[in-house]
Amino acid sequence: MNINILYKSLALSVAILFSITAFAWNTPVQVSPATGSQSWNAVDFDWDTVNVSLAYQFQLDTNSTFSSPVFFDTIIVYVDATGYSDTQVLMEQLFFGTTYHWRVRAYTATDTSAWSPVWTVTTRDYVTPVSPVAGTETYVEALLDWDSHVGINYYDYQIDTTGNFNSPALVSG
Repeated sequence: MNINILYKSLALSVAILFSITAFAWNTPVQVSPATGSQSWNAVDFDWDTVNVSLAYQFQLDTNSTFSSPVFFDTIIVYVDATGYSDTQVLMEQLFFGTTYHWRVRAYTATDTSAWSPVWTVTTRDYVTPVSPVAGTETYVEALLDWDSHVGINYYDYQIDTTGNFNSPALVSG
């Protein structure tokens, strides 16, 4: 074999490898919420911008195969004058105590990236009490207080003299 052909073949292979490596398209990188974290029932899903992307496809589901009846799929198309792409989706009124799986991919005018890894977040299924602190003593009146949470419209409460909430003194509201 001619040594010049061997060098040209090697140079072409290096050039192809460089162009594939230099222009390989990254998948979106998660910003928040952190995988495995807990959140309230309104979650701001956020990821880093992928260079030259014009849009993103966002998917959310209670099933990791993205095939349940609550599957959510949307395209986010937003690029401002500076080329900045919107990389957030606020989802409100999610189910309490549920693990959600989410993923994102980027679009350019001519191509689509691979899907990001599947990330998870679990919505909390409780309210955070403020006062009175459990086990404390009070007089004949007690102010029940708890933290409010984004996306929650109504709260139910119960107070009773038994831990089973089954006495004649049970009060609900």
